[in-house]
Amino acid sequence: MSNDPSRYGHSFADVYDLWYGDRDVDSVARCMCRLLPEGGHVVELGVGTGLVAERLLEAGFTVTGIDASPPMLERARDRLGPDVDLIAADAAAFALEGDPVTADAVLGVFNLVFNLADASAQAAMFRAAADALGPGGLLVLEAFVPDLSDDAEEYGLSTRSVADDAVVLVATQRLDDQRVAGSHVELRDGSVRLRPWHLRLASPAQLDVMAAAAGFRLVERCADLDSSPYVDGESHRHVSVWSMPGV
Repeated sequence: MSNDPSRYGHSFADVYDLWYGDRDVDSVARCMCRLLPEGGHVVELGVGTGLVAERLLEAGFTVTGIDASPPMLERARDRLGPDVDLIAADAAAFALEGDPVTADAVLGVFNLVFNLADASAQAAMFRAAADALGPGGLLVLEAFVPDLSDDAEEYGLSTRSVADDAVVLVATQRLDDQRVAGSHVELRDGSVRLRPWHLRLASPAQLDVMAAAAGFRLVERCADLDSSPYVDGESHRHVSVWSMPGV
């Protein structure tokens, strides 16, 4: 399984807006408006084609976008124009340009943290976020709560979509160290296109350990971007907010 951080973008850049353009970016903007004052500087990890960043700009934030995939960044630039700073970098090893530059928040939604290759890369992301934030700065991550039990299925196959001209299947395999290898299998007009990806799953408690090691403290955990109460063992998703100590 490749650990190339740009792999996801190469797999999905050409279909990302078509397949995922209906994601609820308004909820992301509402969440950040609740957490930050208007005009705050948000660094979005995994900016992709700029869907979330565009809505954050409309809400009055300054946005810096980080992505390891040149094809994704090309599409983000087309969407966002020249006034947004876009940086080609792995979320586990990014740094803001300029000296000094600090952000008010680092944001990773839609399971961004799981796209990092392994536990060490996830921990490195927390450290990079800490370096990018000033005192009181926030790290906001949104992800599903994974099933890490021993009886989780080793292999999976599901149908993502069925249309007159294409069928998309999703094949998965559980690996060691909470990793999952997968591929979207696109069947179209007698051809087959594989769109591979990989995840490294982590529970909210495991993310808390990584955050604490980087100097963060947990200040809020909700079940969704609209602040529904999080119930341990019952909630299927979480939005976790950690803060850097203030001066």
